Amino acid sequence: MLNINIYYYNCSLLVNKSKVDIMETWVLILILIPVVLLDSGMKLLATLDLIKGWEKRPKNTNYIWITVIWIVSMFGWLSYLLFGRMPKEKTEDEEDWG
Repeated sequence: MLNINIYYYNCSLLVNKSKVDIMETWVLILILIPVVLLDSGMKLLATLDLIKGWEKRPKNTNYIWITVIWIVSMFGWLSYLLFGRMPKEKTEDEEDWG
């Protein structure tokens, strides 16, 4: 009788553990979906910004930035937006505060 109870207890632990693993997997998937969408959108935004100023930069630099944006995970587009963007040109209507 004791052996049957121990076996039943072990089986119930295995069943509960698998339910928890499945639940944790779904929670992980639900967390990763917005992160993947944000990353893809920001890569697209950085690429479009790079293409907009394509003629103003040397071609080698453009190809390097495309590689950085699409290969270097989330930090690629972030580094481009922080360090690689061309400075905004001032129009005649804007005042110079410097």
